[in-house]
Amino acid sequence: FYKIGRVVKTLWSEPAGGTAKDMDKSFYSKVGFDELVFTKIRRFVVVREKTHSCLCLPLYTYGGQGVAKPDVRAQDHVAVRICTTDRPSTPRSTDEDTQKTPLGIIVEDSEERIDPMTRINFGQVFTIQHNLKVAKVGRI
Repeated sequence: FYKIGRVVKTLWSEPAGGTAKDMDKSFYSKVGFDELVFTKIRRFVVVREKTHSCLCLPLYTYGGQGVAKPDVRAQDHVAVRICTTDRPSTPRSTDEDTQKTPLGIIVEDSEERIDPMTRINFGQVFTIQHNLKVAKVGRI
């Protein structure tokens, strides 16, 4: 299942950080040491397989702003677009924000929607343990 290029989604929690906004929203929770965590469904693409885990890159929309969001390094990102076949397609124009050709995602869940502002962040790497509950989104 966890093959290179597989796109998955899972419930993901991380520290809220000191600049967290909208603390009253339902995706913030108070945990031990009186700290806040931010929890939401996150998408990841597998980039390296391991025995009991895999290394993944996150897919972000940055609240619909894409790489126009302040303090986001555009050069660390690439846009994604929906593909409908396994056949390699002729790339459309490059992403004007990053000057990179967008990567195609073959969506395998008919209920899944990919926001046009979705970007893969090559500047962050996450480890996903194979025993974590995930749902298949598609593949690159």
